[in-house]
Amino acid sequence: MIGVRNAAANISYTGFLYATVQSEAEGMSKVFVDDGRLSIELPDGFELMSSDLLQSIYGMEYMQMWGARDEGRHVAVTIIWKDSNALVSKLASQKALAKRVEKALAKAYRHKGYRVGNLFETNVAQRDTHGFAYACQIEGIPHECEVLVFKDGGRCYTLYYYAREECAQKNRSVYESMLASLSL
Repeated sequence: MIGVRNAAANISYTGFLYATVQSEAEGMSKVFVDDGRLSIELPDGFELMSSDLLQSIYGMEYMQMWGARDEGRHVAVTIIWKDSNALVSKLASQKALAKRVEKALAKAYRHKGYRVGNLFETNVAQRDTHGFAYACQIEGIPHECEVLVFKDGGRCYTLYYYAREECAQKNRSVYESMLASLSL
């Protein structure tokens, strides 16, 4: 279990694979994910998602994952990670892994208005990253989404961003500030 720290450095244990520390910037909380290997800053309004909620969304019991959402903004960000052996990690590029994620999403959302954009390259947490944008219906509501795949040694991270279509453009800067804050 990982603890949550407040500004007075009191530690209390609260959940599953994350810890928060109030950062210097007002209105932002720095969250340490994956036993502190990765950090991300969350703006006010974001709440951490419980392991039970994440497992109900992804249907993957025992998967290593973390997530946060802002119900007022209708935005969620989740990160899933997995270790690979050294050979597989060197042979499997982020681009190939992103394509694999896209195929799985296409299959899962094939009857839910799934549309995918082009694969793109970017940089997240000073790592070469491949990703793609897509749109689909989640519980009958149109969403604009993005997937980013990056590696740190033998560990592969997949970041998922979900926003309701009606407010996706308005919330894009919130998501981009979160991406800019990611560090390994």
